[in-house]
Amino acid sequence: MTSHGVRSILLTATYLLLLTACGGGGSAQKQPARAIQPGPDPLYALQWHLNNVGQTGGVPGMDINVMPVWGCMVGESCGESDGGLRGEGVRIAIVDDGLEVRHPDLWMNVVPGASLNFLTGGRDPTPGLIDDQDIDDPNDSHGTAVAGLVAARDFNSEGGRGVAPRAQLVGINLLKSPTLSNQASALTHDLARVAVSNNSWGATDGSGQLQPADFSWRQAIESGLQQGRNGLGTVYVWAAGNGARVWENGRAVAVDNANYDGRTNFYGVMAIGAVDHAGRKTDYSEDGANLWLVAPGGSGHCSSSLVTTDLSGPGGLNDGAKPDDLLEHPDYTRCMAGTSAATPLVSGVVALVLQARPELTWRDVRLVLAESARRHGLAASDWSSPRPGYRNPLRHSHRYGFGLVDAAAAVALAHDWALLPAQKVFPPPVSSDGPDTTRLVASPIPKGDTEGLADTLWISGSGINFIEWVDIEFASSHSYAGNLEITLTSPAGTVSRLALPHGCRNSRSGQWIADCTGAITGPDGVWRWRFGSARHLGEAADGAWTLRVVDAVDQPFSGSGDWQSWRLIIRGH
Repeated sequence: MTSHGVRSILLTATYLLLLTACGGGGSAQKQPARAIQPGPDPLYALQWHLNNVGQTGGVPGMDINVMPVWGCMVGESCGESDGGLRGEGVRIAIVDDGLEVRHPDLWMNVVPGASLNFLTGGRDPTPGLIDDQDIDDPNDSHGTAVAGLVAARDFNSEGGRGVAPRAQLVGINLLKSPTLSNQASALTHDLARVAVSNNSWGATDGSGQLQPADFSWRQAIESGLQQGRNGLGTVYVWAAGNGARVWENGRAVAVDNANYDGRTNFYGVMAIGAVDHAGRKTDYSEDGANLWLVAPGGSGHCSSSLVTTDLSGPGGLNDGAKPDDLLEHPDYTRCMAGTSAATPLVSGVVALVLQARPELTWRDVRLVLAESARRHGLAASDWSSPRPGYRNPLRHSHRYGFGLVDAAAAVALAHDWALLPAQKVFPPPVSSDGPDTTRLVASPIPKGDTEGLADTLWISGSGINFIEWVDIEFASSHSYAGNLEITLTSPAGTVSRLALPHGCRNSRSGQWIADCTGAITGPDGVWRWRFGSARHLGEAADGAWTLRVVDAVDQPFSGSGDWQSWRLIIRGH
């Protein structure tokens, strides 16, 4: 396990781990203890993220707009036979701390024998089960709550429903044994059939440190992109993180950015932030030039968080001890929040999109979601200039990515989406004599100078007229990365804020530390980091790219050092 650890991203309970038929599981799945009867879902009316009518005091309509996809009309009740899409035939892996496969609201959608338990080597990832002995933690409810947001069954007289309530579910309890080999296995499990990999976990929250992804993790994602769904690619959906703010002496202090996590800033991953029931970015949700979308994630209060499945019985989030617990529904919780909660909503929308157009590649899915995302009602001052030529011109915000995921708009766009041509990478990944975008700077970064140090790279002949992603490889010997503000300006004038001044902390003790880059600093004292940016989607690659580094503020430690080099890698078509 790497030193930076992983965490499941749940606002109300953060874990520091080191941190068939009808599209469901089929009749072979062992049924839950109580009989399940057809009928309305009693908790659906509380699920504002699916249909926001102001029931929690939020803004009506500020939801993921999924009812039209199910065949329901706004303002009308939705029946089981109304047609539409509900995720049938699309398989989703819940990579988390476990999954209660016999939960009354999940069992019909769980694929029998397709899950993984890394603790036992078996196929049942239900928390608390190790060779039928209760020696695992039976209160690991995170994965079960995530699964319910994706695909809790509809019209079974149980709880609420998921975004894709007839999708297939596979549970993988990676967070119980998150070794590097297990991470690779979890992300490449059953690639031919797993269409979506939901990951509500990542680097430890609230540290401000640059926390890399291991090479084997990157290889696993690459394998999924290339081999998943028989070459169309598995879609990886990842929680952006809950570490944007920490509270100190009654004030909020900025700490994490989604670009400080080497998983969420990887080009093959969609990083998902969170908004509340009024469409405001939540205070915990991390900004980032790499942010792709936002979805409802709720707040720190159960009254405006998300309703979903919980462990059966008294365990889990709903233990009956909190005033907001659903006492009459002990197998459910109304307290699920965080980017952990937002991420499975996007995974559910991806399932609906893939049911509508199974031939979409992973790249097509990303662009469909970006172009169809909703920006109305999302307040931000940094929306990029619109890229013309689209039904919904592409714009990006560090706060909201391309906007709030919109299920109905995404499915409508997917139906007549023109498939993307093959992707180009500049410079080509294997080319010893081709163009190189590496710039050697080797200059001290001036302290207290608001202009800082800038360097410009000219690109020509890339053949990329539509950028899909930009990687920025940065090397420095600066002794405290938290002092640095790093921005990239494209030929079109779009600015990506890659790093902002912030403090770095020991997330366990809460103490501020003078080391932001220990995990990535080499013996030569130089640390190297790969930032990612989605903000240039749709722009052309050729022209002048400028990277600027400012040593602006001591946050909270002073530091100094050189900017060694930087390099661009641009993907597009």
